[in-house]
Amino acid sequence: MEENILEEQKKKSRLKQVGKIIFYVFLFMLLTILSLVGLLFIFEDEVKSSILSKLNSQLNAEVKINPRDINITILKSFPDCSIEFKNALMMEAIQIKKRDTLLFAKQINLYFNIIDLWNKKYSIKKIKIDRAKVKMAVSENGISNYIFWKKLNNQNIKTNDTLSFKLNLITIKNSILIYKNKQQEFRTEMAINELDLK
Repeated sequence: MEENILEEQKKKSRLKQVGKIIFYVFLFMLLTILSLVGLLFIFEDEVKSSILSKLNSQLNAEVKINPRDINITILKSFPDCSIEFKNALMMEAIQIKKRDTLLFAKQINLYFNIIDLWNKKYSIKKIKIDRAKVKMAVSENGISNYIFWKKLNNQNIKTNDTLSFKLNLITIKNSILIYKNKQQEFRTEMAINELDLK
């Protein structure tokens, strides 16, 4: 009988230890998540301005995004951090007075490592584009409207840039791509349900 009582006490003691371990693991995870969210709020404006200014300096096209439609999130993109652009509009990348839309996307996400918040050097490793319409075209003169990224020469490349692209994945979902080549008299339109470019 005493053996049964001792065994029950040992079981209760083990259960208490397991309960304590689970409690401390849960507490550690909760504190980690809260500190990451707090860190994000502290650096949010700095991250937004740094990424936007660097992007704008590298683009040939005008981009229109309401500042209220730019968010940074960790919870939706964990373990990565993501800057999210909603209702992003990019005009054609050509120098004419009356430009058409090159891209309209309901949502574009740029993903980078959480550690980049501390380093203040953001390396974009994944892009997700959702519900977009892209209208690529080539004019009669052979001018493309979709070359929106500025060509880099050796003087523009810096090792201490705050933003770099080391893409592993580009995901396009629920989007439409329209391509017109007036020089070749060719037009095509495609609906993309989901496309991963690696």
